Amino acid sequence: MFGSAAFMLRQKMILKKLKECQAVSRESAKTLEEAGVFHPNAFSKVVDDLVNKGQLIKTDTQKFYVVDE
Repeated sequence: MFGSAAFMLRQKMILKKLKECQAVSRESAKTLEEAGVFHPNAFSKVVDDLVNKGQLIKTDTQKFYVVDE
């Protein structure tokens, strides 16, 4: 599943939404709902994979921001 096109597309969409709303630091972090991610709780494995890869940081308040590469 982690290599599937749908999985990778969902990851790209989440990163794009967070970048669009300028969630690029702890101070500007957003919940997935605030970023406009449709059904944010339905794809926890997608988000977990992004966090594990270091592309996304999850705060202790359940907000996220994108790591600038």
